[in-house]
Amino acid sequence: MRWTIRKPHNHSVYSKPAGPISGFFMVLLGLALLAGAGWVGKNTYELMARGIRVEGKISDVLESLETSTRNRNGYSERVTETRYRYMVSFRDKNGVDVTFKDIMSDSHPTRQKGDVVTVLYLEKDAKGSAVIDRGAMNWLLPGALGVFGFFAIFGGGFAMVRKPATVAA
Repeated sequence: MRWTIRKPHNHSVYSKPAGPISGFFMVLLGLALLAGAGWVGKNTYELMARGIRVEGKISDVLESLETSTRNRNGYSERVTETRYRYMVSFRDKNGVDVTFKDIMSDSHPTRQKGDVVTVLYLEKDAKGSAVIDRGAMNWLLPGALGVFGFFAIFGGGFAMVRKPATVAA
């Protein structure tokens, strides 16, 4: 009697390479990310080029709990952490007092109530366009969207043109 050892069939989704259909959806996702990068980048450019810089004051520090899912060693875990957002008050060019909640949040409180910050806003919409001016960091969101979009298009395009591996019988 002869014994043979057979390899078990691996039916895991993760063992199969991406095919042309999933590659197509990755390209679509990448195009959407690039479009988002372009839109956010255009708005950031307009704010940086035409925006008015004034001095503002942190009027309040808002704490909130945010839950996210992280993958560690192949396992997903839910993590809840405290995030900090800032309410900022300033007086616009026309002398009108404006208060806004900054769009960025921090994982640690980097500012305190009463701290002075530079505010950047558009004259036509002071409250709706106002942000804390972070200099080059204002470009973080459009840059990240663009990089992720580029890699999604590249990876999806590679998956679409890649020839599937043949299995010998």
